[in-house]
Amino acid sequence: MLLAAALALAALEVARYTVLPAVLVGLLLGMAVAPLAGRPSVAPGLALSAREILRLGVALLGARVTIGEMAALGFGAVAIAVGGLIVCLGLGFALARASRLSRELSFLTAAAVAICGASAALAVAAVLPRTATRSGNAAATVAAITVIGTAAMIAYPFLAAALGMDETAAGIFYGSTLHEVVQAVGAGFTHSPLAGEVATTVKLVRVACLAPVVMLIGWWASRGGEKRERPPLVPWFLVGFLAFAALASLGIIAGEVQRLLAEASRFCLLVAIVGLGTKIAPRQLAAFGLRPILVIAGQSAILAAFALAAILMI
Repeated sequence: MLLAAALALAALEVARYTVLPAVLVGLLLGMAVAPLAGRPSVAPGLALSAREILRLGVALLGARVTIGEMAALGFGAVAIAVGGLIVCLGLGFALARASRLSRELSFLTAAAVAICGASAALAVAAVLPRTATRSGNAAATVAAITVIGTAAMIAYPFLAAALGMDETAAGIFYGSTLHEVVQAVGAGFTHSPLAGEVATTVKLVRVACLAPVVMLIGWWASRGGEKRERPPLVPWFLVGFLAFAALASLGIIAGEVQRLLAEASRFCLLVAIVGLGTKIAPRQLAAFGLRPILVIAGQSAILAAFALAAILMI
């Protein structure tokens, strides 16, 4: 666990001084030490990092979600965020299956694009039936969606400016389309302070949907599987997510504590990504192929098209 945590800290430092996202750096650092992952001195801790630390990170993510902030957005912004999520899950999954991706990979990519990028991919992977391909598909999805999301974070402000969006509309667009919270925040505050605040809150509407969507995917994906392979219908980390969201909404978690829990969640997820990377050989990531990457780009385009159409209409 110390090895995974040290690599996560290194990834944060690299991301601070380069344009590379910490998630992608953490995954690559994990892959770099993959030959060590089988040693008895480190294997149990790395496995725990990729499994239980991941679940803890998802649970703590709930502390960022408050009903009051989402209600303050108004019905239109919430409807765009939730509507885009539903459309992306449905059409995104259909696109993945039409492109001959496996059900497992289709669930991972559609949820990652629709909800919150790497966090959603890891949460969905945790509730899918255990298979030989699950870790590899999750790692490859994290890598692909991080790269595509970073490109979108750079491109979308130019698109918003070209379409003449005001600050509020631009914030809604960033929050309802960009994959990671940090991407929505970055694009929003690059535009203006108001756009940044709106983008952050709209993005958290999508994050709030993580628990119910992951529970639904877990139930759907495990139908027909052997009983021993099925994860619990409501895993403890999703219960924790909802509990932290409830406490934050009731004001029981103070603002400073809420920020600390958010940072702890981010770090736990980064440690989990490092642990996941240690299970993946570079040739496995290369075997992911171009088709899933194109599917993720297509799913992102579906989400962006829905958000743009809804913003122009509303």
